[in-house]
Amino acid sequence: MQNQRRKFLAVACASALGGCSTSKSDPLSERQEELNASAVSHSPSDVGVSLAGPEFGVESVEFSNSNPGTAGQDYTFAIPKTVRYFTENQISLFRIPIRWERIQPTLGGELDGAYLNKLKKLVGIISGLRGHSIIDLHNYGRYVMRINSLNQTLVINKTSRLRTSHLENLWNRLAQEFKNEESVDGFCIMNEPYSMGPGNWRRISNDVVDCIRETDQKKKIYVCGDEWSSAERFDKINGKPWIRQSKNVIYESHAYFDSDRSGKYKKSFEQEAAADRQIKNRFNTVLQPFIDWCRSNRAQGFVGEIGVPGSTNGWLEQLNRGLGLLAKNNMPFCYWAAGEWWKNYPLSIQPRADNQPQPQFEILQKYIGTTKRS
Repeated sequence: MQNQRRKFLAVACASALGGCSTSKSDPLSERQEELNASAVSHSPSDVGVSLAGPEFGVESVEFSNSNPGTAGQDYTFAIPKTVRYFTENQISLFRIPIRWERIQPTLGGELDGAYLNKLKKLVGIISGLRGHSIIDLHNYGRYVMRINSLNQTLVINKTSRLRTSHLENLWNRLAQEFKNEESVDGFCIMNEPYSMGPGNWRRISNDVVDCIRETDQKKKIYVCGDEWSSAERFDKINGKPWIRQSKNVIYESHAYFDSDRSGKYKKSFEQEAAADRQIKNRFNTVLQPFIDWCRSNRAQGFVGEIGVPGSTNGWLEQLNRGLGLLAKNNMPFCYWAAGEWWKNYPLSIQPRADNQPQPQFEILQKYIGTTKRS
């Protein structure tokens, strides 16, 4: 969920911006229409996995658009062996987190060819194994820019240096690159925006969806909620559905079960249980509000991140019961996360060295095929 989770990773060592016009009609809350399944030869599964790695290495104080890091040293893309492990275990949906500063080091400029080619290579590997991808911009509503010899974290529309038009420009370019790639299930336009300012994310996300639809009318567009896209607080934070062009738009929430819902799991399950006598029902406390929001607003929903430490039965039971609740309510999800560089990250479902599954993955497998995806 929150950016600090990435600290678990262990790595190996303005005006002419793209020509998207935007509609300003009132938001609609109509039911999302189903994507035409005849356009693809196979469907993504209802259970997916995030392939973390392309967004690694951004905690360094040196990281910025002018110093985005080195592939194989600061960040990585999943290898075929990892993808094959999951597809052979009936998972065919993969969320690929990428960083804006790497894919477009100059705002409004060309996409970086080397990073784009690595992304396309991974999409091709997934497609070759009959899988589907969600391309996820993992930037939290921000962009780290080198300005006057200092790295500054800019928030969209809180500075003239980073505007909605820049994000539109990026997604216009990415939509052009992937609109004919049938295995790309859709685009997550921004992972976990937060502290964007009143109404800012609603306006930004609407305009970006409008921009993508000028290029691609078919792919799903995944829209996170404001303030970390919390499943538990989705209604309170976001109110009614807000995207004008609602066809094939899916609202994305994230769900973690530690007390602050950060996904960092700083306290043991036993410590959490001592402070919360209702902890056995926490899975419901976290997930049911988003399920209710989707149902009452006739909106398509997706839990884009959910994860627990694999070393504690209490957390594993929360995951089991949470996924059971999602299955009961026909809600697809992606687990956070797989990836070769996680090493001892407690939430990882990357297979062990002996190719044996992590305990979280054994739970996931129980729910494959229990949810009907559109």
